[in-house]
Amino acid sequence: VHILNGVQWSSNLTDQFVKNAQADPTLTWQYFCSSDGFFRIYPAMQWPREADKVDTFDCRIRKWYIQAASSPKHILILLDSSGSMKGLRFAIARSTVSKILETLSDEDYFNVIAFSEEARYVDECFNDTLIPASVDNIRRVEEKLERLEASNNAYFDKALRRGFQLFKKEHVEYQDQCLCNKAIMLVTDGAPENFDSIFDEYNWPNKTVRVFTFLIGKEVPDNRQTKWMACANKGLFTHISTRADVQENVQKYIKVLSKPLAMSRSPHHVWSPAYIDYVTEQSDIKVPTGRPESLHVDFDSEYEYEGLGLVMSISMPVYDERDKVSELEEDPRKNLLGVVGTDVRINELMKFIPTYQLGVNGYAFAITNHGYVLFHPDYRPFYKEKGSGPQQTLRVRPKYNSVELSEVELPNFWGTAWNRDHPLRRYLLTSKSGGENMTAVTILTHSDGMTRARERKNQYQFMEIANTFRLVFVLPEVYGTHYIKLDNFSLYNLFDVYKRLQNEEDTSIITLSKWIYCPEEKTKAYVQLNEELFSKYLEEGTLYDKCDREHMKRLVEDIHITDDYLAVWKGAQCITPPNEFSPYHKCWSQSTSKKDERDKEHCFSQAHMNYGIGGIWIGTSSGLTRKYLIGGENEDWHLTSTDTIKSAYYKMAVDGWEDGYRYVFSIPVVTSPKDFNPNATYVTIAMAELVGQPNNKSAIKVPAAVVAFSMNYSAFYNNFVRYTFQCPDSSCLYTCNGTEHFTCYLIDSSGYIVATNNADKNGTGVFLGQQNSKLMRTLLYDKIFKHILLTDYQSICDSKGVNPENSSNFIKNPLKILSKVFFWIISEVILFMSQMNIWNQLKSAKAMGSTNLKDLGNECGAHIEESFARYVFCDVAIDEDTGHAHVMDDVITKRACVQNINRYTLNLKDVLSKTQKQVIPSCQAQCASPENKSYIIKWLNETNLLFVVHDSSCICNNSQVPSEESSTSSSYISSRSSATSGSTPPVMFYFNSKPKEILRNFSNELKRVDSTRASDVFCLDAANETDTPCGQSSAMSNYQILPAFTFGIELTVLLTFTALCCH
Repeated sequence: VHILNGVQWSSNLTDQFVKNAQADPTLTWQYFCSSDGFFRIYPAMQWPREADKVDTFDCRIRKWYIQAASSPKHILILLDSSGSMKGLRFAIARSTVSKILETLSDEDYFNVIAFSEEARYVDECFNDTLIPASVDNIRRVEEKLERLEASNNAYFDKALRRGFQLFKKEHVEYQDQCLCNKAIMLVTDGAPENFDSIFDEYNWPNKTVRVFTFLIGKEVPDNRQTKWMACANKGLFTHISTRADVQENVQKYIKVLSKPLAMSRSPHHVWSPAYIDYVTEQSDIKVPTGRPESLHVDFDSEYEYEGLGLVMSISMPVYDERDKVSELEEDPRKNLLGVVGTDVRINELMKFIPTYQLGVNGYAFAITNHGYVLFHPDYRPFYKEKGSGPQQTLRVRPKYNSVELSEVELPNFWGTAWNRDHPLRRYLLTSKSGGENMTAVTILTHSDGMTRARERKNQYQFMEIANTFRLVFVLPEVYGTHYIKLDNFSLYNLFDVYKRLQNEEDTSIITLSKWIYCPEEKTKAYVQLNEELFSKYLEEGTLYDKCDREHMKRLVEDIHITDDYLAVWKGAQCITPPNEFSPYHKCWSQSTSKKDERDKEHCFSQAHMNYGIGGIWIGTSSGLTRKYLIGGENEDWHLTSTDTIKSAYYKMAVDGWEDGYRYVFSIPVVTSPKDFNPNATYVTIAMAELVGQPNNKSAIKVPAAVVAFSMNYSAFYNNFVRYTFQCPDSSCLYTCNGTEHFTCYLIDSSGYIVATNNADKNGTGVFLGQQNSKLMRTLLYDKIFKHILLTDYQSICDSKGVNPENSSNFIKNPLKILSKVFFWIISEVILFMSQMNIWNQLKSAKAMGSTNLKDLGNECGAHIEESFARYVFCDVAIDEDTGHAHVMDDVITKRACVQNINRYTLNLKDVLSKTQKQVIPSCQAQCASPENKSYIIKWLNETNLLFVVHDSSCICNNSQVPSEESSTSSSYISSRSSATSGSTPPVMFYFNSKPKEILRNFSNELKRVDSTRASDVFCLDAANETDTPCGQSSAMSNYQILPAFTFGIELTVLLTFTALCCH
């Protein structure tokens, strides 16, 4: 009745939701979550639900609800780990603690103490301190909880004293900072007394620390003591009998903590961090094969999914404004009816980014006040499932919503210094805006699926958008701080431009980048300017009015400029006449009549095809791509080269220009030689086109476009053979014809093999160190290549798991029946041992207890980390409650991990500064002195290619060689993301010296810095609140919703935010 009554009075919200949607068509979901648990959403939809799974969705434990329903919390959990908690009770208790931790947000602090004869912090690295409730810290504590065992007697007085002493210490040490909503959560199966003397000493009469008690177990003889402790300290008592009761009972404490907020009647609106919409989270996300995993604006058009994708929410509490209620009902002044909110799609925010003004290698990103990423070019919230075909399935990465700034803006050195004190992060999080006087910051960037890496100096400009997030614009130093201005722009007749594009004789294809957006006429929502809409605006003559005028002028100008490029490709124009030996020479002997022009174009097309060229194109910084397909072929590059300044070929060409390469060659990188298919591979050759001030040779040049073409690999390799397998004048000391003694490599500036003299082309596309580690080691030693250590903080690793659906039929052979009996006996024995405490004795005697699944192997009796009521016996998991057996090898789950990746880049300056020997000494001489090299090298002028001849027959030693392969890091300790920290938390490995001291000091440092922003934190406490009966329920009816709530505040904030982005 209580729920139905709430559904009835809240139905009036639907009318308001409809009005909001009519006033702003860009609104997405609008919803109301009642404190009683029902969820009202507009527009209505078919709720995602799998038939074979229980729907556990509860809007009251979503982050947007918790943050809006209460002010920041400082929570200390006391977990009873005495012997009476053994077995199922301790499993329920651990689940209760985990659910409490799930209700914490970035604003909160917490710690967990387990007590029996002694009260000890679960994580000894954080003794006597409250730690930020980051995802990493919560997960770390949960892992420690799984290792706890119940034993001995419970000394409640020690635990309570230690808890109150911690709050007292925090108050003294950080007295300038508000400690909001302090609470002790006591999880136990019963207490022998009420310990009123301790509360009298530490908490009365002000009762600044609430006490919540969670009584665990079905058969509890006496609950009076635990109930009294909660009631006497402004808390709440709940009884949790089974695991199914945990979630419903844990979330009740949120309503108690919301009372100060309800009493204040404050218009408290909260922006959440980025998260995946629940509907999207429950659906499959399909993406075309070959698309990147990072977040792109074209998420809408390229990905197939349900729901809204990646969103952030704005929410606010809804108060009870009644003056009078019945005696049985709760005081309306303290009553929170629920939380109302709406979602903002991250992709909608990204449409406001002026991509063409930022230029190549320029970008924008946004972070929360805690340093978490909302969007960033290297933000990868998904990972691809293995498989092939036209589409692949994306899955949500573990910890996708806690990617920190220092994990995407990577340092140019490796170590903890970046993560703790790097000035970029400190500056971005502690300043309101700026960047003008900030020196350029050198970071590591990567491309092409992290197969290539380089250093880049960036300039940062940023501002804080009030009460939302921080927006940062990043520009590469020097050329990135300049832009192209059209001084003498001819205002072309747009209809003439339209007719020009419709010309049937134009054999080129013009495409627009997917990051070009224009406001829709009626709704003003930003829509993609595709080719169809572009032609429509040109025909109407309204292009300059409908879209950004300066940007459209650049696009129209680029259409005219690229006409000249097309004429060159077709042979109508020629910059430099070809020499007489060129296949193009005979094409120029023809006259200039219309017929002969068509013949000349055909002649040039044939010459292109003779060279294996499949297509030529130019991409401009304005987002225009003009393509000329040779012979009408539709090659792979046609699908991947439309984003111009965001495309890999464009960035590689500009990076190559910076490094001293005029022409940049690239082929697809493969992980194994067998993956390379020469008949389906194209070599891309790209060149950056630069502009500068007229008549000023010393002026800074800016990349305006990139010209590129694709060449069939077989044709490319034939040219390689022609020039390296033969000697034109018999004066050559060596040739690559034969592999008995010498191996020839053509490698690019990242160390990947472009061509080799192996008859089967074995090794093409792979890293040189993988194919010839001895040679790569030598090139590194001689500083021909430079080593770059790239750390991937968003990596995914495999972890052995348990298949809960494979409960019976896991051995399919003639002995199936006998095997079932065998495993049943095993399960019964193990369950008996666990209940009689024999299990713990065996584990102690054999020094078992590994908590890393990948280390379990066949160690019979190891305890599983991810499951609180299962045991492993020879790779068979036994559920303690059901007795079901599961095979460990059935499921490989994914876990978040950190990987260190070795990457390399050509050190061109050293190559050019050294005199390269052109003779390879004998093997004896090579082994006798390191000065005698086993190779000779030759840089191909103006390219990113290096030609290497190596004496592969000489073997001097078997020393360790460098590898390109990634190495998975060990487990690491992290205290990332304080609420407004001015320094990034350290990432430290277990072999680091004194990790406990470092982490504790850093946790304290975070809170000290936090005090500089204490005024920005919305903090309410229970000082003026009177005591209420514990565990009392109330009936609610005929509520009056707060008059101020017409959703106007949300819309005002949203529209203000949109206006800020527009300008």
